[in-house]
Formats: sequence, structure tokens, C-alpha cells
Amino acid sequence: MADKKAALLSLVKQLEGTMNAAGLKPADKDVIASDETMDVITYTGDAGDVRLEYKMGALDVFGTNEEGGKFQNLGTLLFEAESEDWGAKDIRSAANEVAETVADFFGTSFVTAGSSEKAQQKQKNAKAEKAPAPTPKKKKAKKSDSYEPVDLIYRLEAIYPEYAGKAMENEAEFGTFLPEEYLQQNPKMIEDILLDIRMEDRQQCKKLFKTFNNYYDDGEKDTQSLIAVTLLGMGAAKEEGLLSIIDNYASEDLMKIVHNVANYLNTGAGKRALKKYADPKPYKESLKERWGRQGLEQASGQMLDSSSLNR
Repeated sequence: MADKKAALLSLVKQLEGTMNAAGLKPADKDVIASDETMDVITYTGDAGDVRLEYKMGALDVFGTNEEGGKFQNLGTLLFEAESEDWGAKDIRSAANEVAETVADFFGTSFVTAGSSEKAQQKQKNAKAEKAPAPTPKKKKAKKSDSYEPVDLIYRLEAIYPEYAGKAMENEAEFGTFLPEEYLQQNPKMIEDILLDIRMEDRQQCKKLFKTFNNYYDDGEKDTQSLIAVTLLGMGAAKEEGLLSIIDNYASEDLMKIVHNVANYLNTGAGKRALKKYADPKPYKESLKERWGRQGLEQASGQMLDSSSLNR
């Protein structure tokens, strides 16, 4: 991106739905107030105020729900607007994180970053007319590319900033994003996720399962497999107590599939599949030369199919 102002204005645009739902409007006519140390975007409304502070590649989110009240630090996330590698996908991921944080703080609706007015209205209508859930079926993915495994990982890196940039390193190393390779290189991410669930850290669990529910509902098979099997199912199979906590936060469809995965992994066939997963064949660098990008995408699909354990 390397254009800080353009990145921040794009962020503001993508936050409109959630900010409107919270009754918040930009406080300044110019939207962005800048000085030598930082750039500030302030929102005001009857319910309270929000202030976004950008400096040195990070975005701090502050909020208050009292008139003239003291601002609370609601979170900090990566926002490398002045980096050449920082693109539209990164801005969208950051906008979703800010939107979720604001919606959680005010108890208002979270609107996916960049959603059109038509899509927002559809989302509201779906909530208003929610009927008993039917038998789980494969979800139809949205037309955008925002629910791919790499987008899920970017969202998780926003929730766990200590892993920020690791997805880019994975893409640079392999020429495309390989989720299983990423998690093998960063195994502590799954441990951190399961620890937050085990401790039932409510703030973290709400963030995690808003992400998991959204990406499971709207993602394709590879994204659904990554969530239901690799991130949740394997841990739930080893630790029965996790399932009861997952039930408190997961959508009905995700909850059912995680139970099914955990039950399967405790069978003889499932244990054999887990053993095979725990000792994968190393990724062959020669694939990059022999197949090129198209072949790598096919290889990634095969790896994800194996991770689904539905053989």
C-alpha cells in the first residue's frame, strides 16, 4: 500500500456499517487528524465515543460509553499502512477486527468490512427472521475471496499479534499460502487458542468464535476443515472438557461438526489418522519448480483433504 492516508480512509469506509449500527459518526470533518507522532480518527455518538490511533505500524482502539468518560484501551492490532506489502486484504482484515471490537464494546451489530448496503440489510433480515436451524448442509460461499484459509489466519494473527507477519512469510517461502505448513511452523498458535478456550477467557472466546462461526458458515471446504478439524476438533478429541465450552460459543452447525470430528478421532480409524497427521511428509521444495503455482494450489488442496480425515 505505502499510502498511509489512503489506507486509513479505506479503513473508515469499511467500518461504516458497524459504526452506523452503534450510532457513531466521524467527529472531524476531515475524518483523520494528524500530527508528527500519530494519526487519529474519532467517532462520536449518543452511546459513547471511539478513537482510533495509528502510529508506527499499529492501530490502537479506544472507547468510552459515558459522556466525557475516560477512554478504555479496547485493543491493539497490526496496521502496516506504510508497507509496500500491506494491501486491501490486510485492511479488510484489520477493519473486521476493529468492527468486532466496537460491536462487542457497545453491544451492537457487527457488519462485515466492505459489506454493501444490500448485504447489510440481508444480514439484518436474517437475524430478525431466524428460524430453527435445518439439518446441516454445505454452505454457499460468498463471491468475495474473504473467507479463504489465508484470510482466516490473518484474522487469527490480528487476535494474537505475536504471530503477525507469519502468514506473509509462509506465502513468500512456498509461493502460495499453505495452512498446514503454517500451523506446523507455528504450533503454539493452536496451543494459545485452546488455552483461551480452556480458561474460558470470555473476551478472547467471543473474538475467536465470531471469527470461527463466520468463516465456517461462509467458507469453502478447506476453510471449514481448518476450523473444525485442525483448530478445534483435534484438541476437543484429546480433552473432553473443551467440548462443553465450545458449545457455549460455536454456531449450531460448527458445534455439531466439532462433536462429530472429536468422536471420530477417538475411534481406531481416527487415532490412526491422527498418528499419520502428526508425522507428515515434509513439503518438497521441488514442487515449486515442477508444478508452479497451479500445482502448488493442487498440492494445498490435497493436504487439506487429508486434514479433513474423511478418507
